[in-house]
Amino acid sequence: MHALRASLLVVAVGGLLFGLLTGVVTGAAYDSARVGVGTGVGVGLLFGLLSGVAVGAGMLLLRRGAAAREQPVRAQEASVAVTARPDLPDRIVAVLRALPAEVTDVDVAAGRFAAVTAAGRRSWGNDVVVQLTGHRDAPIARVTSTPRGPGRPADQDAGLEQVHTVAQRLAG
Repeated sequence: MHALRASLLVVAVGGLLFGLLTGVVTGAAYDSARVGVGTGVGVGLLFGLLSGVAVGAGMLLLRRGAAAREQPVRAQEASVAVTARPDLPDRIVAVLRALPAEVTDVDVAAGRFAAVTAAGRRSWGNDVVVQLTGHRDAPIARVTSTPRGPGRPADQDAGLEQVHTVAQRLAG
């Protein structure tokens, strides 16, 4: 929005200056202030209008191009059967901490465990969630990893690796 305001200000000032210059030159050539003012106002408005249309169209094309290049954020996920043991919640928390990740939510009753991996030089970090589903005697762990920032390939690759790591450690 700031870029739009700045570009409109530049177009308006440019139109005003161009109109003023044209008015002075025309007024001097015809030796008439009336002709100079009329010509200056008309040319300034025309220049401002055409410049505004050009800048607006350019910004619209740039915005559409940026939206087309933006990648959707894809969550990586996998499901794995886990052994129902009394220490299963502790195992899940230990596996998440070993990613390394900071465990942010543990809800044993709902079977939901969430963690956040650290942001790094090439990654915004990921939200990793383990959700236990199925029967309590034969639970299934659904592991998902969602990039926290814009959908970069590095984040999605890291998410896939994290999902496979958690799934393998829980299955074994």
